[in-house]
Amino acid sequence: MRRLLLLALVACHTPATPRAPGLACAPGRIGKVTVTGAPRSAIAPLAVLEGTLDEPERTTRIVALTEALLHREGYPRAKLAVARHTGCGVELAVTAALGPRFRIARIVFATADDLDPAVRRDAFAISLDSGRRIQTVGGDYDAGWLETSVRQLATAYKDRGWTNVEIGEVAVHEDDATGTVELTVPITPHDRFKIGELRAAPDDPVALAALATIGLRSGDWFDARAVELATDRMRRHVGHRVYLRTTPRDDHHVIDVELAVSR
Repeated sequence: MRRLLLLALVACHTPATPRAPGLACAPGRIGKVTVTGAPRSAIAPLAVLEGTLDEPERTTRIVALTEALLHREGYPRAKLAVARHTGCGVELAVTAALGPRFRIARIVFATADDLDPAVRRDAFAISLDSGRRIQTVGGDYDAGWLETSVRQLATAYKDRGWTNVEIGEVAVHEDDATGTVELTVPITPHDRFKIGELRAAPDDPVALAALATIGLRSGDWFDARAVELATDRMRRHVGHRVYLRTTPRDDHHVIDVELAVSR
């Protein structure tokens, strides 16, 4: 009886799907990826191509991706070269030239404006999906993210009234001996704008009621966050969707704020 039960259990068990022997070495597939000049973990996106169909265009894209990841890890000079030859299917030989790894030792914001230094630092930094922050003192340096850092920094200035701010080309000084980088960011803030006229349609009682609770004052420094909070506050007060349109006036260095209500 026990033997019959055992046979029944074996018969009901679904056998594992057999794997074709030597599939990775089949013609048209990448059977092997080797790397010199770096640990295999450094080219992980390329290593996982083993066993997949050989698609040269895809390989080229993944090489570019892998280089970008290395740059993000602090290797701004990293370059990868891939040679292919026939062996176990198609074999890829990756040659990596990482160069020195750089960390940021100093960031100099060349300006005399009175923006909070912490705001500058936070705006220039990049927060990655992994939770890491780069473009910060002590963090990894990635030249590919400089444009984004500059754009974020400009937005921080504009949100605080420096509407015509100009940020020049970032000067990068790399020290191979210490593996550190110093960045100098030239900033020309120009004039800071204040809040100009606050207005709403005179024949719209809801808009006028909202304007009475705006909480902004003509003559104060313009602050985009304060405008956002004022919009939320007025929406709660009047029970309608309120919009604030801002219009800079360069001749007076002010930004007018116009209120509208959507019903």
